Amino acid sequence: MTAFSLEPERIAWCEELRTLAERELRPLAEKGRPGRVNRPLLSALGGLGLLGRMLGSGALDLCLLRESLARGCTEAETALALQGLGATPIVQAGTPAHRERWLPEVRA
Repeated sequence: MTAFSLEPERIAWCEELRTLAERELRPLAEKGRPGRVNRPLLSALGGLGLLGRMLGSGALDLCLLRESLARGCTEAETALALQGLGATPIVQAGTPAHRERWLPEVRA
């Protein structure tokens, strides 16, 4: 049976994400209103580069990113996942013009 373990760099990255989510993103999520887009939270995700990282990551890093965010702030992970639902088809099947038009806004 093959053993699986994460590299120390990935473990540290996950811990950093959890801490960031707990300290910076959860307070923004708690200020949000139910049923409304939490723009400050989305701005923070974009400003931290997490939306862009989501689109350019492999499966393992995407899983670690989402799991770490969810552990620290479920609303941040949900917001990230919803951005991916709209952006992933553009990344995978969009024309260069589509990518140029829409992806910068998703990453911001």
